Amino acid sequence: MKANTKIRKQKKYTIENLELLDIKCIPSYSNFIYFSLSNYKKDFFKQLEINNIVGTKIYEEDGKWSRITIGTMQEMEKFINALK
Repeated sequence: MKANTKIRKQKKYTIENLELLDIKCIPSYSNFIYFSLSNYKKDFFKQLEINNIVGTKIYEEDGKWSRITIGTMQEMEKFINALK
């Protein structure tokens, strides 16, 4: 499978699952997803810390916008599971 096809598949999986968690995503044509944590009920950064996931922050306070770079499918599954 080509790298671009893998990234699209992993991005689609991640966006669909973020939206199931009521996390709004902006459509993306890059290797990352930009999303709002304004409706997320848990402590996003605590969930990441508990699961040893690092590398993101709040980029815009209004709406609590953050982003995540697309990784392997296993990494994206770990990310989603950490937020549940």
